[in-house]
Amino acid sequence: MSEMEKRPYETKAHANDGYVTKDDPLILFRGALDHAEAEVLLTQTMVDTRVQVVDTVALFRHYQELLSNLEELLDLLRKVMTAEYTGEPLEGIEPDGSGGTFRLFGFTLDELQEQSHNAGEVFGIPTMTRPDHDFGEVYCRLNLIRTELRQVESAAVRLFREEAATSGYKEPVRQDILYVLNRLSSAAHVLMCRQLAAMKQTGLLKD
Repeated sequence: MSEMEKRPYETKAHANDGYVTKDDPLILFRGALDHAEAEVLLTQTMVDTRVQVVDTVALFRHYQELLSNLEELLDLLRKVMTAEYTGEPLEGIEPDGSGGTFRLFGFTLDELQEQSHNAGEVFGIPTMTRPDHDFGEVYCRLNLIRTELRQVESAAVRLFREEAATSGYKEPVRQDILYVLNRLSSAAHVLMCRQLAAMKQTGLLKD
């Protein structure tokens, strides 16, 4: 179908493909990913505002680091979007989803997952700590990012399972993307734990 024949409810599938309807699992996945990127951007603006008004060096440094971490996260989400669209593999990630050398916040994705699972030992934050409004707006925004990343992962699993079934494969395609998305909710949880630890260390939150 040519560009002139594209209907209003259709959009481009991939770089070298035709069009799909906008309720296709592919487009729902991209929409979820786009939404997660928007949440990260919004959180960056909030943290940037905090940087301008904090009155302690410790908090200033914490928020500067958080801004940098969020930029890394945003960059990785954009790489996932590009890799899915072009069909190119994610750099630093094993194609079979078994791991990789890619580093986020200075750690491999597996190391971030390990930190998330051992939050008490690493951050002094009980692993099963439930989010609370007393933890502040930045923390709650980070939690929202975590939940959005879960939604992106779910959309990706559905999409890549369907693509595998269509192609006759037993396992979902794009294991590299599924691996990254699985680890990113842990990465967001790490940022939440760091935020809570910083608040406690600076006296903004009492035990």
